[in-house]
Amino acid sequence: MPGRMSLSDTVPQNISHAVSYLAMGRQLPQTPEEWLRATSIAIPLLAVAILIGYAIRRRIFKHQDAELESLMAESAGFSNRWSRGRLSSAPQAELQHEVHRCMRIITLLQWRLEDRKSESAPLNSQIRAVQSWLATVQAARDFAAKRENGIQADIHNDPRY
Repeated sequence: MPGRMSLSDTVPQNISHAVSYLAMGRQLPQTPEEWLRATSIAIPLLAVAILIGYAIRRRIFKHQDAELESLMAESAGFSNRWSRGRLSSAPQAELQHEVHRCMRIITLLQWRLEDRKSESAPLNSQIRAVQSWLATVQAARDFAAKRENGIQADIHNDPRY
């Protein structure tokens, strides 16, 4: 029938009315129809925003997990090349890279700890282990800097090694 409007004809009008109503900062809706229009837009928008936030968060976590895995593998390779006994012989540049790598690993683990409270004990022990290794590498880096600058240091009497 030409004079009869279907639901599909009124939905675009309702959407544009509700959006303009909300966007212009007018008063709260007064009639039940106005409330229905406003909530028919607000609820789906909120749901979409929540879904987008969830998707972004998952993507960030996947990226951080991949970065953490890569950094841990690189750090393991470094510790295999330069065990604690040989660490004092490592070049300063490699030691500096390991310091940066460890600092980033600690940051990623702390972010993971903040997000995943249920797994706090294993993450805390991982963080402490990396912090201990970081302190050892920093001491070796300082020794290497002194060595490369010609300053003698007695690494065998240093309790950090």
